[in-house]
Amino acid sequence: MRSLLGIIFISISLAYGPANAVVIDIGSMTNPNVVLDFDAMSAGATSVGAINTAFPGAGITSIAFAGTGGSGNYSVVLGGGRALATDQTGTGLELVDTGSNFFEFGSVTITLDHLITQFGLALGDRFNTTPDLQLFDGLTLVGTHTLPTADGSSDFIQSTLAFDQIVITAPINWVIPELVIETTRVPEPSTLALLGLGLAARPRPCRIGVRKTQESLSITKTIKPRLVRGFLCLSIWVIWITLTPGQMR
Repeated sequence: MRSLLGIIFISISLAYGPANAVVIDIGSMTNPNVVLDFDAMSAGATSVGAINTAFPGAGITSIAFAGTGGSGNYSVVLGGGRALATDQTGTGLELVDTGSNFFEFGSVTITLDHLITQFGLALGDRFNTTPDLQLFDGLTLVGTHTLPTADGSSDFIQSTLAFDQIVITAPINWVIPELVIETTRVPEPSTLALLGLGLAARPRPCRIGVRKTQESLSITKTIKPRLVRGFLCLSIWVIWITLTPGQMR
């Protein structure tokens, strides 16, 4: 019975692994997190390593800007306090103060070393446009979302599927005054599959004192392989119709 449960578990994990997440706005982060308030760091050039040192648990592996433009001014309209932007090369990181100039950009990709389900940030946009988020698990897009504001206040999201990369896109002339990153380490999907394998392979305990006749043993040996083969065929069929939508319609 354990082997059959393991097969079913693995089949469901494989069939419904990559999917579209439900992403919603939440009032605040409920999971353990670290707040990246850039006021705690010095203005000027910085790096991912310096940010991780200043905010233990953030686990950022890279921050990449794209769609860079010209020089803009970090005015009060864009938010308050120190904010993260890119330097004049469009590739390095820079922390800028209100009233100073920064290099404009259209999107930023933040990659983490762990999977999360909650994320928060504050964006300062001169025109308060609604920025778009794309959430990735590795190279797999798991969900998208549009934030309600970009007025410098913090917004928080929660996803039904875990992600380790966030792509933020908005018209140029904006900065990032704050990031809030979940520190809980969400298990990799492969870990769940291995759990199913362990469940399937776990040996059954011996029952001492139970006598079986040769006839019952023969029946058991005949029926059990058929059940296993049947469930394997059913599992393969479920995976096939899931990965090839529209084939059975």
